[in-house]
Amino acid sequence: MRIQKRVFNALVLVLLLFAGNLVFGQNATLEGKVLDEDGEAMVGATVLVDGTGKGMYTDADGKFKISGLPAGEQVVVVRYVGYNDSREVVELSDGESNNYKVKMRLEGKSLDDVVIVGYGVERKRDMTGSISKIGTKEINEIPASSVDAALQGRAAGVQVIQGSGAAGSGALIRVRGVGSISAGGDPLYVVDGIPITQDPFINGDRGGQNNNPLAAINPQDIESIEILKDAAAAAIYGSRGANGVVLITTKRGRRGRPQVDFSARVGGSRPTRLPEFVNTEEWVQLYLEAWENDGNVGTPDFLPGGYTIDSALAQGNTDWYDATTQMGIKQEYSVSLRQGGKKLQTFASLSAMDNESYIIGNSYRRYTGRLNLDYNILKNLKASASSSLAFGRNNRASQAWAGSIGTAMSTALPYYGLEDPNTNFGGPGNPVTQRTFVDWRSVETRSINTVQLQYQPLKNLTINANGSYDFMDLNDSFLEDSVWTNFLTIGKNWMTRVQNWNTNAFARYDFTMLPERHNLSFMAGGEAQMSETQSSYMEVSDVTSHLYLDWEGTDRSDTINTTNPRDAFSFISTFGRVNYVLDDKYVFKASVRVDGSSKFGRNNRYGVFPAVGTGWIMSEENFWSERMKTVVNYFKLKASFGVTGNADIGSFQRFGTFSGRDNNIQYNNDSIIFPIRLENPDLSWETTTTIDAGFEVGFLNDRITAEFAVYNKESRDVLLDTRVQTSTGFATFLQNVGQVRNRGIELGITSNNITTSKFSWRTTLNIAHNSNKVIDVGTTPPDALAGSGDTRVVEGEPVGVNFLVRFSHIDPVNGRPVYLDADGNETFDWSTDHRVIAGNVQPLFQGGLRNEFEFNNFDVVMFWTFSYGGKIYDDAAKRYNGVVVDWNMRRDMIDRWTQPGDEAAYPILTLDPATYGLDNFWNYNTTQWLYDASYARLKTMSIGYTVPFNPEKKNFVQRMRVYAMGTNLLTFTNYPGLDPEVVRDHNGPQGRNISPNVSYLTAPQERIVSLGVDVSF
Repeated sequence: MRIQKRVFNALVLVLLLFAGNLVFGQNATLEGKVLDEDGEAMVGATVLVDGTGKGMYTDADGKFKISGLPAGEQVVVVRYVGYNDSREVVELSDGESNNYKVKMRLEGKSLDDVVIVGYGVERKRDMTGSISKIGTKEINEIPASSVDAALQGRAAGVQVIQGSGAAGSGALIRVRGVGSISAGGDPLYVVDGIPITQDPFINGDRGGQNNNPLAAINPQDIESIEILKDAAAAAIYGSRGANGVVLITTKRGRRGRPQVDFSARVGGSRPTRLPEFVNTEEWVQLYLEAWENDGNVGTPDFLPGGYTIDSALAQGNTDWYDATTQMGIKQEYSVSLRQGGKKLQTFASLSAMDNESYIIGNSYRRYTGRLNLDYNILKNLKASASSSLAFGRNNRASQAWAGSIGTAMSTALPYYGLEDPNTNFGGPGNPVTQRTFVDWRSVETRSINTVQLQYQPLKNLTINANGSYDFMDLNDSFLEDSVWTNFLTIGKNWMTRVQNWNTNAFARYDFTMLPERHNLSFMAGGEAQMSETQSSYMEVSDVTSHLYLDWEGTDRSDTINTTNPRDAFSFISTFGRVNYVLDDKYVFKASVRVDGSSKFGRNNRYGVFPAVGTGWIMSEENFWSERMKTVVNYFKLKASFGVTGNADIGSFQRFGTFSGRDNNIQYNNDSIIFPIRLENPDLSWETTTTIDAGFEVGFLNDRITAEFAVYNKESRDVLLDTRVQTSTGFATFLQNVGQVRNRGIELGITSNNITTSKFSWRTTLNIAHNSNKVIDVGTTPPDALAGSGDTRVVEGEPVGVNFLVRFSHIDPVNGRPVYLDADGNETFDWSTDHRVIAGNVQPLFQGGLRNEFEFNNFDVVMFWTFSYGGKIYDDAAKRYNGVVVDWNMRRDMIDRWTQPGDEAAYPILTLDPATYGLDNFWNYNTTQWLYDASYARLKTMSIGYTVPFNPEKKNFVQRMRVYAMGTNLLTFTNYPGLDPEVVRDHNGPQGRNISPNVSYLTAPQERIVSLGVDVSF
């Protein structure tokens, strides 16, 4: 009892001392002044001392005074409409008044920002390369389930095309054009220093869609994204930087009181456009017209599906598109904690998202957690850790050729019933039956983890050591009911597990040489990466649930179990960089990376990737007078040269490979192993040389800033999967034989048009033009480098030209389509010999325009994306508006030839392909289905209101914003199809490079309206 009493008294004493500190330690006073960039007083700025509940507005002279504060370090936050928040740590002395002066910076001013670069950070002022930075505010302006879609229209020279309206769909991103043909063309993604797994073809094009490897990353966890566009910026990533590098930096803790942020968003979606098909009566009428045009008499015994004319007309109309679409409900909730003291800073978050698309049965659900820690072990030793865990479940619905909404737009005729025993629309082939009796899930578990030690043994020397692990487990699982298979319930599961290890260490030394005009820094390090992929397939009949859930692998004779060979690759690298700044106005940089990769042949295992850059801040020169600075306060010229590489190919392409799976190839009645690909010991990476030049300028004290760049990007030793002569017994052979050139210009402008205490208006515009040309493909003919929709690779033309027979007109006499042969002569006969280069899938220019308005506590954001030039080939239109078969017909078939003298858009209706000079209706590929891909789209518009709180009162809620948002609200285009923004599914990188803008029954984008709230505590 005596011991307990002593303990109790000691606790009371501690509490009294603590209480005394609270009572008697609140004597510090903070006073000061808030100024704008011109040194003028800012009236009505909010000044808060974080964690104390104390604050006030500045007076008419921009002054403030806050008393009764605890002594010691305090975090002071200053806010003002149209300006970036100021957040600084201030040391307050007990019993004294502390003078404090704040100079606010216009929102969007970026010339002096710090940006993330490879293996470090730099002042934007000291950059010589082309880097675009996107902040967390812009990332979360679009309710995108994946971070790649949030980049659209944000950076000059970065083309982003959203794939489709399906939940979890990925985007295609190209940085300064397409430099590859058979190798991957996507940029390298690096999350918190980790090159992550990013293969969109893990599932091939199963179900008419590609996998989105970035879907598991929560955009709300991201602090900033830097896109490294030129070689001076990307060469530090060597053999993987040719297609650009996307650096994703997640949020971290910061000093100050704990801050809890909560956000919620709920909305609904519909397609941006609905197809217009004929009804049953009109379809039957068109079919009969085609029947009679072919010289038939009477009426056909049966229509497609086994119906008579009378039974079809009696069946009524089924709106199959309506039967497969809905109002998609979207929900997203996120909560995060951000706090820190002198020793430990923490960021932790949890989020849940249910993104239901307008396609019935299709949704993407994601649950994520993240914990980022920074701990100051010693004054000069810091440990950091980042860990994320994501679980994603994509309830998929087939698209395009694979069924579901693709079937609803093609072979599901209006007179077919939802449950029709006379046709296969009672079972297989019916999109509603497919949705009901095929449960298709892609279930992904993803974890990205890194640990870092940062040691500063000397004032100017910093040493970093990092280790990381990226894990992906993906189960693509089908459960097909016996109603669908007409046999037994079948379970199918494709399992893919990817493990990616990365370690690096680097040191940076910064010093200023005497006299203090010379600032020099060195960075050098090494890195090693190994990635391993294991995949398998299992199929079991007569099961009751998904195989990945409860299948124990018991032996059964009907089990199909295939394990693919282990796929693995590794990189080992050394790298270095030197930065030199003279007089804070002359900037010189050089970097080099040496990469070794297991992907390439033994004769070309290592590559060297150097880069140099220079910058001149002319506005710091004496001849740049003060009068000139009142108009142009900042002007920097910059130029760079560098070499990067592309290693995005399969792991074992250098080896000669064999196969024994084809049992039809036998010798002496026995199956044999036979070669299918030649060995290539000289296989190497693509090499891209980039010359970049430009300027950065600030007008009127950076009220208007602009960046301009011009570049020439030459890709040599381009990898081509070329065909080998049949007599050799081999099929294809990957080799370095091509050359591709990209040239372009980029312009980005940010203008703070109006900035007052009550109203601000800010505009951001970026626009870019890229000219692409194939210089050399060796002896490879066009048809050997083919993509979807008759796209090809032809020397002297851009990557991905439409190689088509030209459509001339409809003959007014007989109604037949008239083509042009290769020499431009008119003909009724379609032939592959008549094909010529007819279009280009790449736009002439593209970009984004953003306007942000703030009035008192209201804010309005309007963000447009646009693309001009380029073509879309509608690969389904030839079936809608061509030979009448078992497909739906679009309503524009009304404008067809029916009698001599008609000037029509579409030819005479027929059931016989020969009427159009074809031997098969699938060959009806002509320029008639090639359309202008230009569009302007109101990508997002939001209206928000920030609830005002008096800073002089201690509020539990520190900040609250409610908003309404619309996405894809308006689209202006001449394209007659469903959506001018489309990426077709592909089964490899060649199709993705050559034919991104080819549509085939692709689900259009979503139009989304949502409501949301953001609250900070």
